[in-house]
Amino acid sequence: MKKTIYLEASLDKDILKIGIYIPGRPMRTYEEISAPMESIEKHCRKMAETLNRNSRKGGETPDVAENLKSVGRMLCDDLLTPRIKEYLGTSTADYLVLNLDDHLVHIPWE
Repeated sequence: MKKTIYLEASLDKDILKIGIYIPGRPMRTYEEISAPMESIEKHCRKMAETLNRNSRKGGETPDVAENLKSVGRMLCDDLLTPRIKEYLGTSTADYLVLNLDDHLVHIPWE
């Protein structure tokens, strides 16, 4: 049987409410963190620029993967708490489903 976990996130002003839900467990726990939206938006633009630049060049340039990893790490640090990062890093789940509110869908969570 495949194991699925759910990452749920919502934004209220500059407070990000984020948590992991595991089916079969009766409780859902969330953490609230300050979301530096200006920084997050900057990282999103950087990621889009990197992908667009690569697309225009007709193939992967040597620095694309490294740039994407770097920006992805910055987004991860801005969006995920240490506890959630640790859980995701050690999880044996087969699937991760993202449940995001409308204010967060433009962020490349992948």
